[in-house]
Amino acid sequence: MDEPPGNIEFLDILTGPELVSILLYSAGLLVLLLLAIMITLSKTALLSLTTDDMLTLRLQPGRRAYAALTLLERPELFITTVTWVNTAVWLTFIVFLGNYMTAALWVIPVVALIAFTSETLLKVYAVKHNMRLSLRAAPTWLVLTRLCKPGTWPLRRFRSWMQRLLQQESKEPTAEELAEVLGLSMKGDNAEEDNEKEILRGALTFTRLSVRHVMIPIKNASAVSSRLTFTQLQNHIARARYARLPVYAESADKVVGILYVKDLLPFTHESVDFGWQNLIRPATFVRESKKIDLLLIELLEKAIKMAIVTNTAGRTVGLVTLHDLSEEIVGDINNEFDHAVAFYRRVDDHTCLFAGDVSMTDLYKMLLPETEPIPLVEPANKSLHEQLLEWHGKMPVSGDVIRYEQFTFTVESLEYKEIKQVRVYIHERQKH
Repeated sequence: MDEPPGNIEFLDILTGPELVSILLYSAGLLVLLLLAIMITLSKTALLSLTTDDMLTLRLQPGRRAYAALTLLERPELFITTVTWVNTAVWLTFIVFLGNYMTAALWVIPVVALIAFTSETLLKVYAVKHNMRLSLRAAPTWLVLTRLCKPGTWPLRRFRSWMQRLLQQESKEPTAEELAEVLGLSMKGDNAEEDNEKEILRGALTFTRLSVRHVMIPIKNASAVSSRLTFTQLQNHIARARYARLPVYAESADKVVGILYVKDLLPFTHESVDFGWQNLIRPATFVRESKKIDLLLIELLEKAIKMAIVTNTAGRTVGLVTLHDLSEEIVGDINNEFDHAVAFYRRVDDHTCLFAGDVSMTDLYKMLLPETEPIPLVEPANKSLHEQLLEWHGKMPVSGDVIRYEQFTFTVESLEYKEIKQVRVYIHERQKH
């Protein structure tokens, strides 16, 4: 019986000169599939790095960690480059597969399997091993990103244009438009309504701000050196009166952790050589480009009150607290709603406590008898904080005493280089 013609042709292909060509193209298809897998793994790994992972990278020397941090500084450029490279790989794969469909039919189920697993198993694996995969892939992606940057510019511009176009066509008002309307409406005489509108405007603009807009610069923060003796540390805490203090190693831009003052309470009677550095807690580091709405969620989830802000080089540039983020929405709560009560409190017949932002005119009105003329203050709205700086000649510290005429001013507390509370003692005028 004669063999079927189809079988003869198939055997001829397997034993003929085209066998080498089939093997080469099959190998090419496998290489392209492996490239697609590596692209999926590396992209998922890099984009899944957490804040703690970023801190680990900053502490690691070498070009791999630097490459990963550089890529994540501009994620939109990295994602666009990945899209270009991934598209090129799959287009090449389709061309190969189309030209040799007959010879490589076995590849089709493999492609379907890869397409499925790339969205499930591969991504699960990448997230689990994100640090190791990121360090391996980052240098290559950094080179590709720089090479493709001119070519990806039109795509990034087109994406930005489409986002603006869709935003304009949307019938829903944007947060910027609502904030502008609220700003125009805050012209009335009703202070309570204006306060409510200010809170609404803060909530609307909250998602558009980054950490750099709300952070306290590290030069203005009350940070301590890890080289201080225990006695020096205690003196600093007594002056600063903060519950948490950033601790730096060599300079203020190299914060190594946070010291909670409450952790020192059991050791207040220790000697000057006490190793308080063992009580330093790990700090939470965030990029200055991070959006504050995302940071607020992170701080609330982890029950953290303070985060250290770093730049792209990993150096400390500031700090941000949960209180700072809250004030971006509701404003300065103490001064806005309780100002009439909070700026003044009488301790006894000769002593009063004043807020640092109280005007000198109001202070004189509260302290001087009605029969005594109020001294002329220039400018008229000069605050107690500004007046003490003028008299003292420099920024005072907590506990400094400033004497002027029949008043003795004792600085009670400061916050970020701003006098918050002052104790004023009124001496009796000497009778002549």
